[in-house]
Amino acid sequence: TNFFGLSSNEGRGRSEHDRCKTLRDSNSGQSGPVFFFAKQIIERVGSLFPEVYFPVFSYDGYKFPPKDFVAPKGLMINVAVGGDYSKAITESGHERTRRQFESWAELKVPLFVFSYTSKMYFSQLPWPIFRNTLRNIQYYHDMGVIGFLGQVSGRNWGPNGLHYYMVSKALWNPDLDVEAVFEDYCEKGFGPAAEDVKGYYGTYWNAVKTKNVPIKRSPDAGG
Repeated sequence: TNFFGLSSNEGRGRSEHDRCKTLRDSNSGQSGPVFFFAKQIIERVGSLFPEVYFPVFSYDGYKFPPKDFVAPKGLMINVAVGGDYSKAITESGHERTRRQFESWAELKVPLFVFSYTSKMYFSQLPWPIFRNTLRNIQYYHDMGVIGFLGQVSGRNWGPNGLHYYMVSKALWNPDLDVEAVFEDYCEKGFGPAAEDVKGYYGTYWNAVKTKNVPIKRSPDAGG
């Protein structure tokens, strides 16, 4: 599959041109300028490249479709998933994320997922969220998502290797036995120390769940 990205640069600088301002609305924020801009490009060149997807991020100040938006053929939405990773997307607290997926699915556009598969801060600590990650991938599968892109850190394959491993396995098989994969990873990766490693992850995760500790990609990250 071929892609030609039309996403805007990251950052909160916005066009202040009068025509861009008129496309903003109180419900979808910056979505109007972002998605109507992409739509105009796709409508002009899409017929020349019928087998190309034109992905645009659903992210930050432009998560939802603008009012009265009709998606052109070829548009792909890349949903950026953030928020509190101590809870799966299907749990309370992620209503806005689910609405993000559902609002684009209603327009029948192909969906892609961008996910933070490593933390931005304290990157040398394990991220014990692999069970929720499997539940999230099952949700993506149920929503008809056709692709996944995970942001990783090249510095933490040791402490975060379990999460990367679980993501790669679950993307091929969202119905896998998460506990069997966890046990297999610990036994093959740590040998005689497998039980200690499993105990460490168990203690860590139980503390997160019983104390209701949010896990975010950075201290000030929103949903």
